[in-house]
Amino acid sequence: MMAIARAGWIRSTIQHVHVTKVFLLAWILSTVVSEELPEFIEQPQSQVLSQSAPVTLKCVATPEDAQIRWLFDGQPLDGRRHRDLEVLGSNLHFLHQAGSDDSNEGEYRCTVTTSQGTIISQPAHLSKPALSRFTPVDDVTIVVPEGGYATLTCDPPKSAPSAYVVFQNSNGQLVDTSE
Repeated sequence: MMAIARAGWIRSTIQHVHVTKVFLLAWILSTVVSEELPEFIEQPQSQVLSQSAPVTLKCVATPEDAQIRWLFDGQPLDGRRHRDLEVLGSNLHFLHQAGSDDSNEGEYRCTVTTSQGTIISQPAHLSKPALSRFTPVDDVTIVVPEGGYATLTCDPPKSAPSAYVVFQNSNGQLVDTSE
């Protein structure tokens, strides 16, 4: 009789351990599944540094508790190497001023990490403004009857940001090109 009681107790204990393991496994799986994969809401965009206004590279992601870090030219960002730079939340804020060095120019990416993994943003290039020289061309004389139209071509030089082209007549007045 004692052997039967012990066998029943052992069977009951084994079932209890098995049920406990199943509940523990279910809890672990539900915890892992409830964790969110990192996802971008807003990725940084390429910009041109301004001598008069700050520039911000934005990185917004979910979940809110994700760890966001920045890469500069493929390496972890070292704030001591960059001038006029501060991290505001998850964004990089540049206070570029006239005459400062070019240490902030380059490629930036933000990384978002959770327990489920890490994602890396698209590259965002930060550059200083630039305007190449116009290609020299011979002066052209165009005769147009009064009230008539003439088409003027212009091949603007490379620039960052893109150049805004305006025409000036021989009297020094700017020509309205919106029509």
